Amino acid sequence: SSNPTSDGSAAESDDEKPDNNSGSNLLRNIRLAAAPKLARMAGEHGYDVVREYVDDAISTSDDKRPGFQQMIADAQHGEFKAVIVWNSDRFSRGDVTETEYYRHLLRAGGAVVLSVTEDYLGREGIDGDVLRTVKQFQNRQFSISLSQNTLRGQISSVLAAGCALALVILPQ
Repeated sequence: SSNPTSDGSAAESDDEKPDNNSGSNLLRNIRLAAAPKLARMAGEHGYDVVREYVDDAISTSDDKRPGFQQMIADAQHGEFKAVIVWNSDRFSRGDVTETEYYRHLLRAGGAVVLSVTEDYLGREGIDGDVLRTVKQFQNRQFSISLSQNTLRGQISSVLAAGCALALVILPQ
Protein backbone atom coordinates (compact mmCIF):
# COMPACT_ATOMS: atom_id res chain seq x y z
CA SER A 1 0.00 0.00 0.00
CA SER A 2 1.16 3.54 -0.70
CA ASN A 3 1.57 6.28 1.86
CA PRO A 4 -1.22 8.81 2.22
CA THR A 5 -0.63 12.23 0.68
CA SER A 6 -0.74 15.36 2.78
CA ASP A 7 -4.22 15.87 1.33
CA GLY A 8 -5.40 12.51 2.66
CA SER A 9 -5.93 9.02 1.38
CA ALA A 10 -8.77 6.85 0.20
CA ALA A 11 -9.83 3.26 0.33
CA GLU A 12 -12.07 1.72 -2.29
CA SER A 13 -14.95 -0.56 -1.42
CA ASP A 14 -15.86 -2.37 -4.60
CA ASP A 15 -17.99 -5.38 -3.65
CA GLU A 16 -19.72 -6.35 -6.85
CA LYS A 17 -22.82 -8.43 -7.26
CA PRO A 18 -21.82 -12.02 -7.95
CA ASP A 19 -23.09 -13.85 -11.01
CA ASN A 20 -22.83 -17.52 -10.13
CA ASN A 21 -23.32 -18.51 -13.78
CA SER A 22 -20.28 -16.58 -14.99
CA GLY A 23 -17.97 -17.09 -12.02
CA SER A 24 -15.05 -15.00 -10.91
CA ASN A 25 -14.22 -13.70 -14.41
CA LEU A 26 -17.32 -11.51 -14.38
CA LEU A 27 -16.41 -10.11 -10.97
CA ARG A 28 -12.87 -9.41 -12.12
CA ASN A 29 -14.10 -7.66 -15.28
CA ILE A 30 -16.56 -5.52 -13.33
CA ARG A 31 -13.83 -4.51 -10.90
CA LEU A 32 -11.44 -3.70 -13.75
CA ALA A 33 -14.10 -1.53 -15.42
CA ALA A 34 -14.97 0.32 -12.19
CA ALA A 35 -11.42 0.80 -10.87
CA PRO A 36 -10.41 3.72 -13.13
CA LYS A 37 -13.58 5.64 -12.24
CA LEU A 38 -13.08 5.03 -8.52
CA ALA A 39 -9.42 6.08 -8.80
CA ARG A 40 -10.33 9.18 -10.82
CA MET A 41 -12.83 10.24 -8.15
CA ALA A 42 -10.18 9.71 -5.47
CA GLY A 43 -7.79 11.96 -7.39
CA GLU A 44 -10.46 14.61 -7.95
CA HIS A 45 -10.93 14.78 -4.17
CA GLY A 46 -7.19 14.88 -3.45
CA TYR A 47 -6.85 11.26 -2.29
CA ASP A 48 -4.49 8.44 -3.26
CA VAL A 49 -5.93 4.93 -3.34
CA VAL A 50 -4.12 3.04 -0.60
CA ARG A 51 -6.19 -0.15 -0.37
CA GLU A 52 -9.16 -2.05 -1.77
CA TYR A 53 -11.64 -3.94 0.38
CA VAL A 54 -13.42 -6.65 -1.56
CA ASP A 55 -15.89 -9.29 -0.42
CA ASP A 56 -16.72 -11.31 -3.52
CA ALA A 57 -19.93 -13.34 -3.45
CA ILE A 58 -20.98 -12.10 0.00
CA SER A 59 -24.18 -10.09 0.26
CA THR A 60 -23.78 -6.44 1.19
CA SER A 61 -26.62 -6.99 3.66
CA ASP A 62 -24.17 -9.12 5.68
CA ASP A 63 -22.21 -6.81 7.97
CA LYS A 64 -19.84 -9.63 8.95
CA ARG A 65 -18.06 -9.50 5.58
CA PRO A 66 -14.31 -9.85 6.33
CA GLY A 67 -13.23 -7.07 3.97
CA PHE A 68 -15.94 -4.74 5.28
CA GLN A 69 -14.97 -5.40 8.91
CA GLN A 70 -11.30 -4.84 8.08
CA MET A 71 -12.23 -1.54 6.39
CA ILE A 72 -14.08 -0.38 9.52
CA ALA A 73 -11.14 -1.41 11.75
CA ASP A 74 -8.61 0.32 9.49
CA ALA A 75 -10.72 3.48 9.45
CA GLN A 76 -10.86 3.52 13.22
CA HIS A 77 -7.05 3.48 13.21
CA GLY A 78 -7.01 6.46 10.85
CA GLU A 79 -5.45 4.53 7.96
CA PHE A 80 -7.40 6.46 5.31
CA LYS A 81 -9.60 9.52 4.87
CA ALA A 82 -12.33 8.30 2.50
CA VAL A 83 -14.15 5.20 1.30
CA ILE A 84 -15.17 5.51 -2.33
CA VAL A 85 -17.89 3.16 -3.57
CA TRP A 86 -19.58 2.82 -6.93
CA ASN A 87 -22.95 3.42 -5.27
CA SER A 88 -24.42 3.14 -1.80
CA ASP A 89 -25.54 -0.47 -2.13
CA ARG A 90 -21.87 -1.47 -2.53
CA PHE A 91 -21.32 -0.15 1.02
CA SER A 92 -24.33 -1.75 2.66
CA ARG A 93 -27.82 -3.07 2.08
CA GLY A 94 -28.44 -3.30 5.81
CA ASP A 95 -31.17 -1.32 7.48
CA VAL A 96 -30.85 2.44 7.84
CA THR A 97 -29.74 2.39 11.47
CA GLU A 98 -27.08 -0.26 10.88
CA THR A 99 -25.67 1.50 7.83
CA GLU A 100 -25.54 4.87 9.56
CA TYR A 101 -23.79 3.21 12.51
CA TYR A 102 -21.00 2.02 10.19
CA ARG A 103 -20.87 5.42 8.55
CA HIS A 104 -20.53 6.91 12.05
CA LEU A 105 -17.61 4.56 12.83
CA LEU A 106 -15.88 5.70 9.65
CA ARG A 107 -16.47 9.37 10.49
CA ALA A 108 -15.14 8.79 14.03
CA GLY A 109 -11.93 7.55 12.41
CA GLY A 110 -11.79 10.64 10.21
CA ALA A 111 -13.10 9.02 7.00
CA VAL A 112 -16.03 9.94 4.78
CA VAL A 113 -18.03 7.74 2.40
CA LEU A 114 -18.22 8.99 -1.19
CA SER A 115 -19.97 7.51 -4.21
CA VAL A 116 -19.14 7.70 -7.91
CA THR A 117 -22.83 7.62 -8.90
CA GLU A 118 -24.57 9.22 -5.89
CA ASP A 119 -23.14 12.63 -5.05
CA TYR A 120 -25.38 13.11 -2.01
CA LEU A 121 -23.71 10.23 -0.13
CA GLY A 122 -20.99 12.46 1.29
CA ARG A 123 -23.25 15.44 1.99
CA GLU A 124 -23.72 16.61 5.54
CA GLY A 125 -26.90 18.30 6.69
CA ILE A 126 -30.58 17.56 6.37
CA ASP A 127 -30.65 17.04 2.58
CA GLY A 128 -27.87 14.44 2.75
CA ASP A 129 -29.50 12.74 5.74
CA VAL A 130 -32.88 12.48 4.02
CA LEU A 131 -31.48 11.28 0.69
CA ARG A 132 -29.23 8.69 2.34
CA THR A 133 -32.11 7.40 4.48
CA VAL A 134 -34.47 7.00 1.52
CA LYS A 135 -31.81 5.35 -0.64
CA GLN A 136 -30.74 3.01 2.17
CA PHE A 137 -34.36 1.97 2.68
CA GLN A 138 -34.59 1.23 -1.06
CA ASN A 139 -31.34 -0.76 -0.94
CA ARG A 140 -32.62 -2.84 1.98
CA GLN A 141 -35.96 -3.51 0.28
CA PHE A 142 -34.16 -4.56 -2.90
CA SER A 143 -32.02 -6.98 -0.88
CA ILE A 144 -35.09 -8.54 0.75
CA SER A 145 -36.86 -8.86 -2.60
CA LEU A 146 -33.77 -10.34 -4.24
CA SER A 147 -33.48 -12.94 -1.49
CA GLN A 148 -37.14 -13.90 -1.84
CA ASN A 149 -36.93 -14.14 -5.63
CA THR A 150 -33.75 -16.21 -5.44
CA LEU A 151 -35.39 -18.67 -3.05
CA ARG A 152 -38.49 -18.82 -5.23
CA GLY A 153 -36.32 -19.53 -8.29
CA GLN A 154 -34.39 -22.26 -6.50
CA ILE A 155 -37.61 -23.93 -5.37
CA SER A 156 -39.02 -23.73 -8.91
CA SER A 157 -35.84 -25.32 -10.31
CA VAL A 158 -36.03 -28.19 -7.84
CA LEU A 159 -39.71 -28.76 -8.57
CA ALA A 160 -39.15 -28.59 -12.34
CA ALA A 161 -36.42 -31.23 -12.02
CA GLY A 162 -38.88 -33.52 -10.23
CA CYS A 163 -36.82 -33.66 -7.06
CA ALA A 164 -38.32 -34.21 -3.63
CA LEU A 165 -38.59 -30.99 -1.68
CA ALA A 166 -38.80 -30.44 2.03
CA LEU A 167 -38.81 -26.93 3.38
CA VAL A 168 -38.08 -26.12 6.98
CA ILE A 169 -38.63 -22.49 7.93
CA LEU A 170 -36.92 -21.41 11.14
CA PRO A 171 -37.86 -18.23 12.98
CA GLN A 172 -35.33 -15.45 12.63
